[in-house]
Amino acid sequence: MFRQPNKSYLEDLRNQHKTVPPTRWFIAKTDAGRVLKIIFVDLGTDQRLKSAFEPNQFEVSIYDRHAI
Repeated sequence: MFRQPNKSYLEDLRNQHKTVPPTRWFIAKTDAGRVLKIIFVDLGTDQRLKSAFEPNQFEVSIYDRHAI
């Protein structure tokens, strides 16, 4: 499980990225202070990492506006 304490996960709603179960993502700092966008699929009892990389400013803006 991911440790993501500050805000909620967002679902990737773009047609080319839709999956079953849904692809979810969040932006957070690592323990070392690096900011990453984490993309994963939640399988109920397990979470599968799809990708992780430094987000661009557009992605940070989306996350800041929509994540609770």
